[in-house]
Amino acid sequence: MSAKRILIPCAVLAFGCAALVGCDPAATKVTAGSSGSADPASADGQASPDAQSSPASSPSTGSAGQAPAPKASDTSATATAGGRAPYCGAGDVTLAVSPVRRPINHLLITATNTSATPCDLGLIAEITFEGGTEAKLPDGLGGGPNILEPGRSNYQAVLLDQQDAPGTGTDTSYMTLELEGGDTVKIENKAHVHAPSTTVWHLTVEDALSS
Repeated sequence: MSAKRILIPCAVLAFGCAALVGCDPAATKVTAGSSGSADPASADGQASPDAQSSPASSPSTGSAGQAPAPKASDTSATATAGGRAPYCGAGDVTLAVSPVRRPINHLLITATNTSATPCDLGLIAEITFEGGTEAKLPDGLGGGPNILEPGRSNYQAVLLDQQDAPGTGTDTSYMTLELEGGDTVKIENKAHVHAPSTTVWHLTVEDALSS
């Protein structure tokens, strides 16, 4: 993944949680460089946890004239006609971080394409917490593009506290998400982290939280 390029101020946004997750809704939305509040929102009718969100801007485009790339498993990937869609940037997607009740010690990240065109969200957002603690990535990453259509969302779960891991962990007040295209988004979120790990992007809240 390319080096980090930009840092976006944090924002807060409520997203809904699937019935199986059972989260309390409460929302605040902040546009980059400003502050304010917004009405609660839900992602694809599936998630409604407490959330904090930050918008993000669009980097690269792929080469034209190539055949559509294969669909990545368990994502919303569909190849765009005539070539590959650009990576989703910080200006293309809204990111929300939401605590959930079940399973315990988890956060749900929701990425929603708020632009007018499809973009490639990639397989995973890399996560670094305050103090430099990185969420462990799954083994065996790989696959084709993950095209996120306008208005659609993908979900990524984070295990915050691996209680059987050595040590006691640390308290943090923010986390930084790096998108596949290289843009970074900083989101305020108080959490105790202890050997954290993360999933890849999934189509549904249920799949993300059960991975």
